[in-house]
Amino acid sequence: MATDPEQDALRRHGERVRTLKKHAAVYTAGVVSITAAWAATGPSSMWVVWPLLFWTQILLAHVLVTYLRRPVPDAELECGEHDR
Repeated sequence: MATDPEQDALRRHGERVRTLKKHAAVYTAGVVSITAAWAATGPSSMWVVWPLLFWTQILLAHVLVTYLRRPVPDAELECGEHDR
């Protein structure tokens, strides 16, 4: 059975995943809006690339932080498996 610290770690991870999903939804809406603005101003200019690349990097960093900070069960900590 999960102890209180384990449940708390799982709850925090779940909150990070929900926040990431919200960020991805806002990102998608933003990409659509930026692309529409670009299309309206004349697609011959490539200014659209810079905000999209920047925002994509921010979203990828958010993904990495969310999934690399998974909770580690106490059993793994006791066995020393986290040192591998």
